[in-house]
Amino acid sequence: MEQGNARGVPLGGATAELFFQGGVVEIAVAEGVGVGGTEVDATNPGPVGGGIAHAAALRAGVENATGKVMGAEAAAGLTDGDDFSVGAGIAGGEDPVATLADDPSVFDDDGAKGTATSFDQTTDPAQFNGASHKAGVGGGVACTTHQAIEYSLIHFMGTKLSGHRYGKSRVRVVKILRDGPRHTVVEINAQVLLEGDFESSYTSGDNSKVVATDTVKNTVHVLAKDQLTPEVERFAVHLARHFTSKYPQVQKTVVEIRQRTWQRMENHDHCFTAPGSPTPWVKAEHTKGAKEAAVESGVKEWLILKSAQSGFENYPKCELTTLPETNDRIFATAVTVGWKWAQEPKDYLTANRRILEAMQGPFMNKFSPSVQTTMYEMGEEALKACAEISEVSLAMPNKHCLLFNLKPFGMENPNVIFTATDEPHGQIEAVIRRN
Repeated sequence: MEQGNARGVPLGGATAELFFQGGVVEIAVAEGVGVGGTEVDATNPGPVGGGIAHAAALRAGVENATGKVMGAEAAAGLTDGDDFSVGAGIAGGEDPVATLADDPSVFDDDGAKGTATSFDQTTDPAQFNGASHKAGVGGGVACTTHQAIEYSLIHFMGTKLSGHRYGKSRVRVVKILRDGPRHTVVEINAQVLLEGDFESSYTSGDNSKVVATDTVKNTVHVLAKDQLTPEVERFAVHLARHFTSKYPQVQKTVVEIRQRTWQRMENHDHCFTAPGSPTPWVKAEHTKGAKEAAVESGVKEWLILKSAQSGFENYPKCELTTLPETNDRIFATAVTVGWKWAQEPKDYLTANRRILEAMQGPFMNKFSPSVQTTMYEMGEEALKACAEISEVSLAMPNKHCLLFNLKPFGMENPNVIFTATDEPHGQIEAVIRRN
């Protein structure tokens, strides 16, 4: 494959010959980068296209099927044996490097640096700037075409798969552990990677040994029903051993699990919040000439969850509706709420704490027929709790926890195992003001 004109002369200025599998490839070089190639006669590789470039020394030691970099022969001068290359130009006529006709090739790094190695090859010893160079350049020096051309690394070898693994990531599972009315919530985000005899799936399109990543996802959910506890380490070990014992082609399983911790809200049986949330925020605006600044306080990313006393029923349905009704679901959200101050309170910290505590009441203690209803009730309680605020704005994305279908695996799922999702989510917003 050569990029050139109709006469076969490569575009870009110069070419370089590389031996591979008994032949020679002519690589067109433009500003030191190979841009094309042509297979030429391995036994008579003279200049191509009317004496355009032929042999070129390439940085970093090119290996191929029929040649290898050797240490310097006595006639080649001193060498470090690391490469047969030039950095800032091929040897020119002013840099003589002595060679004999029986020396396969000699390369010089601008003479002054004294780097020269021989290229031991098995076809024609005149290939790379030997004494019988086809271009008629004597003395073992590079031809004029190759002078002052800087070559980048061209690593012209076969390829092999040096490492591989695959699996399923971001497998999010929520499990409710029930002890009568008191619940414990365990939420994990798992990644399972398999290593073993899967090379044929990469190199030859053979999927006969590939465990489908969808199977990996299902396995996490199915095993979680009986094995997942707050001791997540035990579940990780069980999961890893499952794949190495079930599938002979799996030699190693790597399981990594991140856990979201849910702690009880005021020691409630089934309402929780995540440690570290919420994040308080404040906004103040002042317009020139105004007597007072407008102040708004609130919180972001207030993660709250209730594992009971929530449902969604009696909504309109059409041919595009697939959501089943339920009177028992997980209600999880990340609340962003702000309240505007009509007047300055005696103490902002005390007032803010009182507002948040009031908003928790409807969430913890009332059945939620919808996010909308609970949101409105939370706003009402905030206004009741603090006379100094005039309005409350809320955004509560519905972080869906979808009941995972265990029936295909011969198991029932009595609201125990769920798949947690962030996207897409229901986005519910409201502003509640005083009359």
